[in-house]
Amino acid sequence: MPLPKYTTRASFELEPGVTGQRTDFKGANKKLEWDLEKFVGGVEHTLRAKLTFSQELHANIIKEAGPVSMTFTIPMYNVSRLQVKYLQIAKKSSSYNPYRWVRYVTQANSYVARI
Repeated sequence: MPLPKYTTRASFELEPGVTGQRTDFKGANKKLEWDLEKFVGGVEHTLRAKLTFSQELHANIIKEAGPVSMTFTIPMYNVSRLQVKYLQIAKKSSSYNPYRWVRYVTQANSYVARI
């Protein structure tokens, strides 16, 4: 998440007992990164960040934060509900034996939320 250009320091607080999460403040390009290894369904995760600014808080600092962008992959889940019901191989080859399975994956290419 992009942070205001006057951000000098950031400290993070995760939920107690949480594992598989990592937070990082990139001071050079003023970014906050939050990595989650696994995100189990029906569970909510919270990150609290305390930011320190080199100047006094003003209205433009709040406007400079964000947008939040996410990249994620959900294996074996298909948001569109499209399914492969039938597949016919046009050119059969004796050297190639196809596997009989389909892997569904949901992947975010560009998911952005404004704060």
